[in-house]
Amino acid sequence: MPVLFPADSAFDPEVVAHGRDTYYERRSGENKRKQRFRRSLPGLATDLQARDADTLTNRLVDELAKAKAEAGDEPTISGLVVGAGFKVDEYRSRFPTTAWLVTDVEPGFGADLVGDVTALPVEDATQDVVVCEHVLEHVVDPIAAAKEIERVLRPGGIVLIKVPFNYPWHGGFIDFYRLTPAGYLAAFRQLEVIHIGHGPGPASTVCYAVQAAWVGLFSGRTSRRVAVVVGRLLIGPWRKLDKILVRRPGSLGTACSLAFIGRRVEHVRTAGEVVAQAKALGVAPVLGPLERGL
Repeated sequence: MPVLFPADSAFDPEVVAHGRDTYYERRSGENKRKQRFRRSLPGLATDLQARDADTLTNRLVDELAKAKAEAGDEPTISGLVVGAGFKVDEYRSRFPTTAWLVTDVEPGFGADLVGDVTALPVEDATQDVVVCEHVLEHVVDPIAAAKEIERVLRPGGIVLIKVPFNYPWHGGFIDFYRLTPAGYLAAFRQLEVIHIGHGPGPASTVCYAVQAAWVGLFSGRTSRRVAVVVGRLLIGPWRKLDKILVRRPGSLGTACSLAFIGRRVEHVRTAGEVVAQAKALGVAPVLGPLERGL
């Protein structure tokens, strides 16, 4: 598998090539029994709009393919997944009409190449769609990463970005940033906004906070592990309140994570336009799945 890092990357290619010191290092060596047990526990978050976001993204991708065919071009859709982690096969099943190039900094899960999002080893304007989920918070320079994503997109190309918002510090503490709803406008200035909405909502935010406080009451390794399981069983079911809360005004500001769908355009959003659109976003009502945009 190619390991294509720039000279000033935050990652050491020799270390990464051996699967060490990466975000998923512990998970890649986890035994199957432990994986099954963890997955059997109630989650602390529910992304109620995940399927809707995928449906919208696939619809936009189909429109791109149709436009290509009508123009007499090859209708194949080229896509880039940035940071697939252990979900390589999942991305290909979620977006089945796209020919994916999958990148990651972890070589152990089947990505096509190992690369750094701040200097993607991909030519300009070659991708019809880019998906980057829960990656940018782990990047030392997320603005550089945003510019790289815009660079590799063709004009009219579609992007799906997800980043935690009100979510605990995590990932071996290699976790640097959060984007607010308006933060997407500032970071991705060459993307027209199609949708900004919830990932997991306010109830999921509370579940994570209460779980962290509960586990923090214990200091021993075994007692903390037991506390994690007990907390998941008792606290996890409350995440279902998001079915109500995500439709309440102002809920986007307390969402656990956010989803952004945009389209690459020629116009670069100015600082004044960022502020004006941020104000409009802040007063817009929350109407429900995929009804929030500019």
